[in-house]
Amino acid sequence: MLRVLLTCDVEMWPRSMDLRRDDPQALYERDILGRTPDGDFGIAYQMDVLERHGLRGVFLVEALHADALGQRFLVETVSAVRDRGHDVQLHVHPEWCSGVGRNGLTRCLWELPLHDQATLIDRGRQNLRDAGAGDVCAFRAGSYGANFDTLAALRQLGIAFDTSYNPALLGTHCHLFTERPWLQPVEHDGVIELPISCLADGGTRLRHAQLAACSSRELEAALLHAARAGWFTFVIVLHSFELIRRHPHTGRARPDPIMIRRFERLGRFLAAHRELFRTPLLRELDPCAVPVDIKAQVCAPGMLERAWRRAEQFRRRWL
Repeated sequence: MLRVLLTCDVEMWPRSMDLRRDDPQALYERDILGRTPDGDFGIAYQMDVLERHGLRGVFLVEALHADALGQRFLVETVSAVRDRGHDVQLHVHPEWCSGVGRNGLTRCLWELPLHDQATLIDRGRQNLRDAGAGDVCAFRAGSYGANFDTLAALRQLGIAFDTSYNPALLGTHCHLFTERPWLQPVEHDGVIELPISCLADGGTRLRHAQLAACSSRELEAALLHAARAGWFTFVIVLHSFELIRRHPHTGRARPDPIMIRRFERLGRFLAAHRELFRTPLLRELDPCAVPVDIKAQVCAPGMLERAWRRAEQFRRRWL
């Protein structure tokens, strides 16, 4: 049975790192609660949809913002997820610790040496503990910005799983360079890497399995391909703010109807095929029992699925 990891990066983003220009409470309400004049479409709504279909999610919570904004927002986020039985794991964006309000921020962990990476990851882990999350077993670098020093840091810290490897973004954000793309779990330096799943986007290009990046038909085709091919995991990405549109200048939010329909359809699809899919929590996976030698080929959705996505993206731009 295919283990579908529904992973959500829970984070908030000011319009600039000069926090005097933004109200932290407003950032939290917009980016994590997904608050709009028409209702909330953030993590609580996402959990509502998952639970309606008997599914569970892995919420990778950005934890370094607590150093700039205080623990309150992190405590509220951790409590909201844990109280409903979903998974809280670690996500860090080093921008929050690179000198708020200064130019030249560190945007990816791979820009830092091993020692500094380990320090930031450990700081984020401690912030999560202080917020009530307990111990974590999994990590994702902000913007997928990991390199092999990141995996070494995770090994030093005793974190068993990483899910930063994104084959579609190698060389830009992700610096976990490999001879061939990793599509299934791999053990490296004592850490189990759970790659972000990808599908072919015509020719040799890859498109990662993010809710905003793929049509429902593409995701469904890729999931069925993975299940039939005997994959162990299929990792899907979304964000706490994935279901809203944020105005680039005012920061005001409104629901994104296409993303909302896409997410709800994904929930219905997974629930309708329980014989093929289950949605475990990362804390339920035994790293010693994860197969690390599965050979996999990427799914190549047909022209109809790709055309459907382009039509949806065109509509989103003009909504």
